[in-house]
Amino acid sequence: MWHSLSFRLFMVLFVCGGLVASVQFLPPLTASDEPLVFMPGRPEVASFDPMQYCQSNLSGVSCDCFAQKAAQVLSEANARVTGFDYANPIDLAVLQGSQNCS
Repeated sequence: MWHSLSFRLFMVLFVCGGLVASVQFLPPLTASDEPLVFMPGRPEVASFDPMQYCQSNLSGVSCDCFAQKAAQVLSEANARVTGFDYANPIDLAVLQGSQNCS
């Protein structure tokens, strides 16, 4: 009885160890063949004036704070994977500035 139980235990450990070892050779699930690229400056971002936008469209928001937060968001150059859609940076700037400066 002990012989067959220890053999089964050995086989289970052997198979599990083999699975763990083989998983190390698989590529990560988040790996992509697409290259990372930096988005070039978008024309609508260059023409966006956070202070003017705040004064014309927002109430109850500190426009100085809003302009600072929006400029921070718009100046960040983030790596992008080609073939994917990303949020409009102006929409992100307005959202961040509005939420953080009310």
